[in-house]
Amino acid sequence: MFESIQPVIKILLFASCWALISCEQESTGERRSTAVQEEVIETVSIDDITVARDFDFSTRNTVPFLISLTNNSGLPAVNISVSIYIYYDEEHIELIQHAQTDGNGEYATNLDIPADVTQLLVISSMMGKHNRFVIPVTSSISIQQ
Repeated sequence: MFESIQPVIKILLFASCWALISCEQESTGERRSTAVQEEVIETVSIDDITVARDFDFSTRNTVPFLISLTNNSGLPAVNISVSIYIYYDEEHIELIQHAQTDGNGEYATNLDIPADVTQLLVISSMMGKHNRFVIPVTSSISIQQ
């Protein structure tokens, strides 16, 4: 019978010692207290907020896009695969459009992209060769290759 009570007694003894040590540290001042700093947040009235007249509140941007491809002879490259990606960095890209050039070797569209996107990755595939272009987003995009 004492064998089953023995683990319980050990646990109670350990807890009592722990409580005694904690109390002793507080009374002797050995225990360090950490000061809690409060974050001060300055409040601003809605009447005090000003927004520049040219500020654009839109979250999307429509950008005219044109790619014009030619083959080695300078003739229009017809039915060439064109993939357009939002380009954040080499590991983070997002396909937004995949198409083919028309009879004039061109592909034209309006791209609807997030307003904070600054670069696009365009990949054209012609005769097993992939051409990569990382281009800045401007008011209109035109690529000739």
